[in-house]
Amino acid sequence: MKQRMFAAFILFCVLGILVSAQDTPKTSAPDEAPLVDPVNQQATQLEGELGKYKDSDAVAGDTMVKLANLYHQHGRVFGLIRIAQRFVAVHASDARHPDVMLKLIDGLEATSRNGDMAAACRQFLDRYDKSKHAPSVEVRLANVLDQATDRTASANAHRAIWKRQPQTEIGRRHGALAIRHYSLVNNKSVYSKAAELADEMLDKLPAGSFTEEVGWQGVAQWRRGSEWAKSNIVALKMIKSGELAGDDEVKRFHAEAEAAAAEIGYPLMVKAADGGGGMGIRVVNDPAELADAIASARSQAESAFGSSRIYLERRLIDASHVEVQVLGDKHGNVVHLFERDCSVQRRNQKVIEETPCAKITPETREEMTAAAVRLAKGVGYSNAGTVEFLLDGDHEHFYFLEMNTRLQVEHAITEMVTGIDLVELQLRIAAGEALPFAQDEIEQRGAAIEARIYPEDPSSMLPTAGRVETLEEPSGYDVRVDSALYRGYEVLPHYEPLMAKLIVHGKNRDAAIARLQKALGEYVIEGVVTNIPLVSRVLARRRFTSAAYATGLLDEMLEQPAGATGKEHIAAIALAMALSSIETLSETPSKWKMHGRRAAMVDRLS
Repeated sequence: MKQRMFAAFILFCVLGILVSAQDTPKTSAPDEAPLVDPVNQQATQLEGELGKYKDSDAVAGDTMVKLANLYHQHGRVFGLIRIAQRFVAVHASDARHPDVMLKLIDGLEATSRNGDMAAACRQFLDRYDKSKHAPSVEVRLANVLDQATDRTASANAHRAIWKRQPQTEIGRRHGALAIRHYSLVNNKSVYSKAAELADEMLDKLPAGSFTEEVGWQGVAQWRRGSEWAKSNIVALKMIKSGELAGDDEVKRFHAEAEAAAAEIGYPLMVKAADGGGGMGIRVVNDPAELADAIASARSQAESAFGSSRIYLERRLIDASHVEVQVLGDKHGNVVHLFERDCSVQRRNQKVIEETPCAKITPETREEMTAAAVRLAKGVGYSNAGTVEFLLDGDHEHFYFLEMNTRLQVEHAITEMVTGIDLVELQLRIAAGEALPFAQDEIEQRGAAIEARIYPEDPSSMLPTAGRVETLEEPSGYDVRVDSALYRGYEVLPHYEPLMAKLIVHGKNRDAAIARLQKALGEYVIEGVVTNIPLVSRVLARRRFTSAAYATGLLDEMLEQPAGATGKEHIAAIALAMALSSIETLSETPSKWKMHGRRAAMVDRLS
């Protein structure tokens, strides 16, 4: 009885609260945003009206123009592109057609759809070449083509700007840019276009506003800023019939390059001074290859980094890529956090990194880390940084390569063996704090290895693309995954291919290798072909396990079958023959059993 009365009381209270809530007038804070977005509301209404007519109807055209204006005004670029494309396709005779096309170009530019934007610009110029907007569209077309790899198309676009306004500063700039792009195309017929345009500019420019002494450096200056306004110079590289013209500066440049190469010795490498990621690098084995290598490296460096500066360095045979992590604060303190071996590379980009480097002696390690600290102190460096070296084939002599003034992709393995959070320390250093430890307080515990997971064919190392349908990442003690992946993630071919980093720690190098192999076996990525099988092959390779590998390891592996090799190959063949001889099998053995039998045969052959 008491329970029923208590329940009735609770029910009465709830009903009272509900009635009170209904009677209370609804108010909102004065700064509270409305629940309905008026732009969306207006767009929904217009989209509904549009659905009642065919796109070719005049009423539909009016509605599409209203929608395009609405989306353009409020930055709804995807809606703008969709509506503008529909209008442009069927209302070519409408007086508002050029205005909608300009809005379409704005939307395509905002979404970095460079190919579509270039096509829209060309379409506009074909139709409205006499429009007051044509010059600005020509400039936008040239700028977007500069981001592509077709230098001839880019040069043609810049040349069109010069043709339209040869007496203006803008026209002269773009004319020089056209010559710049023509001169970087390795084709004699294109060279002749550069020379022809140079002659045109010489004829049309006012007296005293032109000099042909500048060459490449002048081009780089006015591309980055506006040295043009200060010196009024058109920077031209005069090219005739595929040969460099008699420009004393160009001749002097090549003479200096040949002299430097002779001093350094062959083989050597031509490298981009302002680049990275393996781009702008060419190997030169003898003097006859030097000129072509320089031209090719400069062309790629200019395209990728906006700078054609290069330098030469000696190429070491069987070299290893070893780097030292340093930290410096704003109080003059610099320490090192030991070294990393990053020699497993493809196309000059790292695939597997480990610490410590198993190839060097304690004495070499001491010399290398001390050299890195001296360098950082010598320039007053503050931040996390990496001093990179090349270690020669005898693992005793090392040579300075470069310093990366930032955090490296592979910083995680240093964090695993030192227990130091490098990202946190970067922030503290930037805030003016002193390093919280001295060099002798930093300890290295065990070993750590990182594998970069790329969307690449494991047999050819060529890039792949697709959508991640299934994703299972490894986990556990001393296993770390840094990743942006999720189910439905779309891997595109247009960007840096790194998908994830798998990092492990072990009490020693052998334990770390075993843990990484196990973690790779737990990694499941379906829908995209990855390099996981290749990484597993590297870890099992004797040259890796014995720390006798160099930067050419993956190139050597490419020359062999992508499947099992050596003893593994024999074991696989023997297993296949054994299974085929068993006629009583009612079903295919499980992959787990197949793997176990194969591993057992490998052990037996060892």
